[in-house]
Amino acid sequence: MTEKHLIRIADWGVTEQTVVFADDFVLERLPAGGDVLDIGCGRGIFDAKAAQRVRSITGIDITLSEVEAARSLCRNTNIRFVVHDAEKLFELEGTYDAMFSRFCFHHLNMEKTAAGIHARLKSGGRLVAVDCLEDYWKLSGSFYILFDATRRLGIGRMIALIPRLMFFFTPKRFQHVKSDIARIKREKRYHFEDFKNFYLRLFPGAHIGMIGCAAYIDWRKP
Repeated sequence: MTEKHLIRIADWGVTEQTVVFADDFVLERLPAGGDVLDIGCGRGIFDAKAAQRVRSITGIDITLSEVEAARSLCRNTNIRFVVHDAEKLFELEGTYDAMFSRFCFHHLNMEKTAAGIHARLKSGGRLVAVDCLEDYWKLSGSFYILFDATRRLGIGRMIALIPRLMFFFTPKRFQHVKSDIARIKREKRYHFEDFKNFYLRLFPGAHIGMIGCAAYIDWRKP
């Protein structure tokens, strides 16, 4: 299985534990009692939270090791994790009341992914996504993430994570997505206004705005 999108990050899952400023935003917009798809589930840490609100979650990730970790970590009976390419959502069976994605879209060919979202999201269904902007990769973005995570997770948990968190302040931070950054700059979805124009073309009528050092997409399928 190719890992071309590099959805797991070489930080032992630290990003999934510290990039939490989007959690409430996404959770509040998931349909109570609905069937939901998580695009780029990683280790499923967020899915364990979301499972308490919805009827069922299908989490997909292209990386086998991430899916295996998610299956081990999440014991909720209403979650299933599948190795699947987000650019081939049309190959999934069934349809969903909602789809969400947290910090994954910048890895993807969104023309292909959006086509699958349109195909598998029910009429009236909701897409809620949060993804990176230029500020996310800056030092100011690092401080925002860490301060917000400390506020939410507590100082004790954050201290325990210090050995893993140092990558936020190194020159090699997110080096593994440099090619993604170069590509999304070419595709004009790196700065907020370009991001907004890019996703409004794919999801007409979507609400798009800033959240922390990132941006969100909130769209209902007609």
